[in-house]
Amino acid sequence: MKVFLIFIGLLMIQVGFISYQGDLARYLKMSADIKALAEECAVGAAQYYDEAAYGQGLMVINQTEATKLIAYLAGLAADRLGLQDPSALTWQLHVTDDQTAAASAGPPVVTVEMQLQTPDLFRLSLIEVRQIKRSARYELAHF
Repeated sequence: MKVFLIFIGLLMIQVGFISYQGDLARYLKMSADIKALAEECAVGAAQYYDEAAYGQGLMVINQTEATKLIAYLAGLAADRLGLQDPSALTWQLHVTDDQTAAASAGPPVVTVEMQLQTPDLFRLSLIEVRQIKRSARYELAHF
């Protein structure tokens, strides 16, 4: 009977480890996907600059077009991730360029923060993760 109880105890521990590893792998994959999406949005948003301001020697990011691009890419990512509620994926765009910063602030910078609200990603009751938040920053260094 002692061997049986030890076997059941070890089996329960192993099932916990396997469950944790599977959930962790899913969390890391979703985290990497959100990070890649944030990087893609930041790079894409930095490519939309105001041509009239550029002609005057200023680098000004066109935030309207950048917002449209990020909304489109976030919609595609929500479909790719299989989210039941696309509004669970939210984002914020922060732009520091010649229009929004002082003249000595440095090169133009686009920062995108992505946040995904999910049900608990881990099945074990000891760990609770309901939010994945990643950000990416793109700097136009050679302007």
